[in-house]
Amino acid sequence: MAAAAMKRVAIALSCLLVLLLAAAPAQAAWSGRNGAIAFVRGPHIWVQLPSGKERQLTDEAEGADAEPTYSRDGETIAFVRYEGNGSHIWVMNSDGTDQRPVTAGEGSYESQPAFFPAGQGLVFARRDTATGWSVFSIRLDGHGEQLQASGAKNPAISPNRHMLAFVQARGGWLRTKDLRSGEERRLPTWRSQEPDFSPDGKRLVFVGQRRCGAKGRGRLSLMTIGVQGGRPRMLLNTCRRSFIPYSPVWSPGGNRVLFVRRDNPQNVGVVSRLQLLNLRGGLLRGAPRHSGGEFSPSWQARR
Repeated sequence: MAAAAMKRVAIALSCLLVLLLAAAPAQAAWSGRNGAIAFVRGPHIWVQLPSGKERQLTDEAEGADAEPTYSRDGETIAFVRYEGNGSHIWVMNSDGTDQRPVTAGEGSYESQPAFFPAGQGLVFARRDTATGWSVFSIRLDGHGEQLQASGAKNPAISPNRHMLAFVQARGGWLRTKDLRSGEERRLPTWRSQEPDFSPDGKRLVFVGQRRCGAKGRGRLSLMTIGVQGGRPRMLLNTCRRSFIPYSPVWSPGGNRVLFVRRDNPQNVGVVSRLQLLNLRGGLLRGAPRHSGGEFSPSWQARR
């Protein structure tokens, strides 16, 4: 690879790491049987098939691909392609064929795609230097873009398609928006990020910052909360653990959570890997094997 191309890839991967750790997306946990797991390894998107076999889906040479998310029928993957001076939303078939852009434009960073249940459109976040984060919706043909929430990031769509969940950029509050009435509601979840709907649409799993003791430092943990409110519930407390979690997603069966685990977070040279968790907070085997830093999991539902 030429020196200029290698420099572009290095810059893209640096931007990718910052965005994934600071504001990675969550993908809707559509119900069904557990299928493949899409994830990011290096600058490319990979999948682990139910058999355990892994396969690379993208091979973009001039940039980096990230943040894969499956459509409800499991046949399409939306993802983010970093190239040039920005990033845009792309889609492809679940086998990696027919890769095509959905959004375009120079100088903007678009990320965090999440499908509507029908699979004909999606929501995504855009970071603009003048206005900051905002959430938009768009059809897969690139038309019909609409602003859904200002000062917002980490969008997720409920399985019944009527509710949008997102994170308020200032304060990190989780909010929901009824897409029929436009009514918004703030949940009691300050300093939170990356919500994902459960397959039945009744709860959200998210990353929340909580103190370790009355005077302890803030620590990222995995939590859940009902979409109608109530108190958040701790799913994985990391105060006594050596890692911090990111990007939780529910399994299609609703009985497990897959997340990004970053061990020894004070060591900047440590890479991330994927980890499975049951709903009692127990760590499980079966996640895609660690091979140099994995991000952005999305679980495919199969009928």
